[in-house]
Amino acid sequence: MSGTIIITGAAGGLGLALSEMVLQRPEQYHAVFTVRDEDAPNAKPLHDLIQSNSGKHRACIVSLDLSKSTSIRNFCTHINSRVSAGELPPIRALVLNAAYIPNGPDRKYAEFVDNQDGAKIEMNFAVNYLANVLLALLLLESMDKLAGRIVYVSSIASNPAKGKVSSNELLWDPEDLAFARQLPSAGSEASDGMRRYGRSKLCQIMFMQKLQKHLNSTPSLNELCVVGVDPGVMVHPNLIRKHSNNSIIIEKLIGPALMAYSKVAQYVWPNGTFRTVNKSASDIMSAALDLDSQGECLKGAYLNGSKHEEPTAWAKDEDKQNEIWEFSLKLVRLNKSELGLC
Repeated sequence: MSGTIIITGAAGGLGLALSEMVLQRPEQYHAVFTVRDEDAPNAKPLHDLIQSNSGKHRACIVSLDLSKSTSIRNFCTHINSRVSAGELPPIRALVLNAAYIPNGPDRKYAEFVDNQDGAKIEMNFAVNYLANVLLALLLLESMDKLAGRIVYVSSIASNPAKGKVSSNELLWDPEDLAFARQLPSAGSEASDGMRRYGRSKLCQIMFMQKLQKHLNSTPSLNELCVVGVDPGVMVHPNLIRKHSNNSIIIEKLIGPALMAYSKVAQYVWPNGTFRTVNKSASDIMSAALDLDSQGECLKGAYLNGSKHEEPTAWAKDEDKQNEIWEFSLKLVRLNKSELGLC
């Protein structure tokens, strides 16, 4: 089966593994790999990968800055116009892989200009959640209406029960998640970034379930499938370099030791906490392109690696799903009717 496959964050550890797997598949897919800056040094391995597979697939790299709503909208307009003109086949899989992982206690904010009061959006919420809301909704018109899938790459951090924050920091407040106006409590500054990272991934699961419900109710879109995949904890050279804080012990000892452990552990616990990027990439590609044992795609499914798993009670809370859906559409200035959703 042909079609277009879009992978965001294609230059990172998991993203590069995903890109390689797309280019190795026998089907003649058109691949669109997005990176924040296609001319940056960290994008060179992706350029080299495409060059080495130039005779097998049509692939291109497109710059996409998920911290800027104008960049996202321009990208979606570009893709939609190419699909409409027949330059690209409809989107077979939209793999929303790119993510912002906080490093340190300082809060950062994104250039999301859609919200009416012009307030800055906290980076975790903007990149890990709101950017994916925009991408999924604005690209609906270009999805393969019979076999298209939207895959959200989730995280174990989305589960409050497995987080590293205290119970008094597990409050549900979409306004604060978006704008981060409330300062972290004394002594919790270091965990504030990861708490918000986990919350952004929790919002993602809530939104994907609500989106699947709307798609199911829309006759022209009810064959589309939305899936979430928790890839586990992947320790790879990119991650070690970015988060070692120049510690030789982490770079030369702890990081490589965890990589070696992950390679061994995947054979004993395939869906355990630590996994290799290749294992996780394989699980995500299966969710994006393969069928289950009944020859179907599990709509709205949540997978822990290759294993079907129920989302947390928080993620399945319909009141919270409705709240984050309405809040998100308001932030990005979209509504169901203009998107063609029931």
